[in-house]
Amino acid sequence: MNSRKLLIAGAVLAAVVLAIAIVIVATNAKQEDVLLDEPLYPGLRDKLPSITKVVIADPLNTLEFGKLDEGWGLSANGDYPVVQNKVEEMMISVAQLTMIEPRTAIADNYSRIGVEGMDAEGTTSKNIQLIDAGGAVLVDLIVGNPKLSRGAGTGAQVYIRKAGDKQSWLAKGQMRINTQFRSFVDPVLFRVPETRPSNMSVDHPGDRKDVELSRARSVGNLEMTNIPENMELKSATALSPLGTAFGFCSFDDVKPVSELFLEGSEPIVTKMQTFDGLDLTLTTYDIGEKRYSLLAAEFDEGRNTAAQSRWEETDGELPENHKPRSADEVREEVDSINAKGEGWAYVIPPSKLTLFTADRDFFLKPSIPMEPAGEEGPMIPFRPDDQEPPATEADPPAVTPAATSETEYP
Repeated sequence: MNSRKLLIAGAVLAAVVLAIAIVIVATNAKQEDVLLDEPLYPGLRDKLPSITKVVIADPLNTLEFGKLDEGWGLSANGDYPVVQNKVEEMMISVAQLTMIEPRTAIADNYSRIGVEGMDAEGTTSKNIQLIDAGGAVLVDLIVGNPKLSRGAGTGAQVYIRKAGDKQSWLAKGQMRINTQFRSFVDPVLFRVPETRPSNMSVDHPGDRKDVELSRARSVGNLEMTNIPENMELKSATALSPLGTAFGFCSFDDVKPVSELFLEGSEPIVTKMQTFDGLDLTLTTYDIGEKRYSLLAAEFDEGRNTAAQSRWEETDGELPENHKPRSADEVREEVDSINAKGEGWAYVIPPSKLTLFTADRDFFLKPSIPMEPAGEEGPMIPFRPDDQEPPATEADPPAVTPAATSETEYP
């Protein structure tokens, strides 16, 4: 009896094993059928030279690039030139995408892999469009979440869906779409280390209080040379931020000067001079809700020569970072600044522009006059709002007896 049961059990087990094997073989065969390695856009690589417009978008922003005679420009910013190869890299990334396997075709499941599209509420998708000179849209791709690698050698993978198609895909390749303005431009307008400025002025229109600063040596601090008699610095370090403000200046937005209506506007003019001959001028206009600054630079050879002579006289007294730049270096710096400034108006971050355009009241406060407390008393601050100076130990306040309803007798 036991032998018969064993035979039956063995036959059942063999049947189960055979069934599992059949399923595995069938599954593997199915996977081989769908594990593709085909280009998502066949022939796109050859068509890239014909593309004249690229549009990228995410939930927060959209950037459009137009092809120029040389390179690419930001269309919304008057074709402001972008960093070389940034746009081409995105186009090549699209052309290199290959389909690995199909994913969901159910719209309710798109959000799980980030391919729901730009119009979906709470979307995390990104989008890229490649358009040729005739206006034909060669690519309209929804880019979803990247797939985490499960091991070495798998390469980058990302979920994608062609706009208008229900079928989503897992694709081999990498798509980095960043719609931040600064990602595509050289954000640096100028760099002037704190050891270089010798003079600075801020001229305001009308009755605004101008600022004038200077110092004799690079090791000293900038000092305000036009402080009124009744004013003083808010603190000993009130001017310190100006010493480093020119160290790095970037921008958040840019427009062609030709697109701004400047006629009749009264700008704030900020000038900075360095010991080694750089003259930098920022001319700032209030245009609507933004403040646009024009940028220009000049070279003073005489000041550079004097700085070189003073450096030789120090004979190693100062650290190397105080060494003035050569005439050729400053000329190259001036050319670079003017190349960025010619025809363009920049929106400088408020943290910098506030310092560049500040008036005297930004750094000063009314000074407190000193009045003697008495013939032998110390000098004490006198506040004009007080009716009389406060009392000191040397001059105690007089005490008036409180009034009573009855006459007091000794």
